[in-house]
Amino acid sequence: QRYGDENVAQIATFGTLKAKQVAKDVARALGRSFADGNQLTKLIPADPKMTIKQAQENIKSASAELEKTTGETLQAIRTAFYGVVKAEYNLQYQSDLLTEVSAMYKRLKEEKAQKLIAEVDFLNAESQYYQAIFQADSSRNDLLSADLIFHQALNLDGEHKLPADLK
Repeated sequence: QRYGDENVAQIATFGTLKAKQVAKDVARALGRSFADGNQLTKLIPADPKMTIKQAQENIKSASAELEKTTGETLQAIRTAFYGVVKAEYNLQYQSDLLTEVSAMYKRLKEEKAQKLIAEVDFLNAESQYYQAIFQADSSRNDLLSADLIFHQALNLDGEHKLPADLK
């Protein structure tokens, strides 16, 4: 009123914010943590000329890639788990077989000492005994390999023992 409406000007300042800064400011205004704001800004593309349609296509593409990767990861974990189960069953079978062959080998060794069986038959049984030992050792190594692959599929170190219950 002192100078009159025609003699006074209004001053306005316009500032612009980029999308990433807006996201950080909104997160802060909503009481979210600084880390949440940063995580949100990582989802915003750096290209300022990106359209909403392009962003939606990028989201669809990223979602499809995530779904594909998730499926592949789950398949790798399933395959590795079944490999461990198979190796445990095989080790159990080979261990049982070794127990039986060991008992038979011990009996045949006594019979050989008493000259009740021919040398050729004993050598054949001895060969089968050593083959059973080799198979049991190979089964143990197969289980270790399968367990390592399973841990790698789960991205765990080898110190975590993951039991595969065969019952």
